[in-house]
Amino acid sequence: MAPKKFKSLSVSEKVYNKLREIAEKHGFSTLADTVAYLVSLEELVVSRLDTITRVSGNITATTGNITRTSGNVTTTSGNIRKRKTMLDIIHERKIQLLSEIKPRDSTRFVTKAQSYGIVVIEGAKDTALVEPEFYEEFKNILKEINTMNEEKIRKQLDDKMFKLFTFLRENGLIYFDATDNTWKFI
Repeated sequence: MAPKKFKSLSVSEKVYNKLREIAEKHGFSTLADTVAYLVSLEELVVSRLDTITRVSGNITATTGNITRTSGNVTTTSGNIRKRKTMLDIIHERKIQLLSEIKPRDSTRFVTKAQSYGIVVIEGAKDTALVEPEFYEEFKNILKEINTMNEEKIRKQLDDKMFKLFTFLRENGLIYFDATDNTWKFI
């Protein structure tokens, strides 16, 4: 059996002290054992990351059943769904009010939404993020509504369109022109 080859290593005092802490914590008798342990951990982490990246490009849990609904990632029993983008969420919901999301940096959030092609409608009281095709469909339907009666309007619009209608009306972005009996944008 060939003898092991060793190399010397110089480290800063801060790194040396940290290695000593790790050695004491894990019961290693030498700093060489501590370094070998850290190297094996690094190899394990890289190996796991390579596996995870190969599977889906997303970090996922490999054991147990995990469901996280507070964010946009859902993983259950190994079924992997990729993280939803802002565009995916707006496509599902059709309309999202900024006051419902309460982002930390609303200006940055709105700028990102615009970069995705999401229609951003800024009102006096709130801001709406609207899916572009839904917004075009809404504008066409709005032309056909010839009443101010909220009950009749609610019957002509689904819940999401009525939400957009209410947002626009409350923020003074549409008005009813009694001469033409139509709703118009300001």
